Amino acid sequence: MSKTYGRRPANTLQRERSPNPYGPRLTLREGEAKGRAEGMANAVVAVLAARGLALSDAERERVLACTDRTILDGWITRLATITNAARLFD
Repeated sequence: MSKTYGRRPANTLQRERSPNPYGPRLTLREGEAKGRAEGMANAVVAVLAARGLALSDAERERVLACTDRTILDGWITRLATITNAARLFD
């Protein structure tokens, strides 16, 4: 009988972990890239809100669904000069 000294065996811990929200086959690199894109999309929404530029529900969903970092980079750059949230997508 093995002693665990108050710790549970590793196989028990693995079963208790919550499932990966991005799916079991996503690699670490893919998960990191997806996380970066989500962070960028959230930043776009946050900066627009801080500037008092309202997004429609459809526009907000479009931003939050975007995973293309090139598009997100373009939107972040545009945030500095736009005066209307709809101009974000021009």
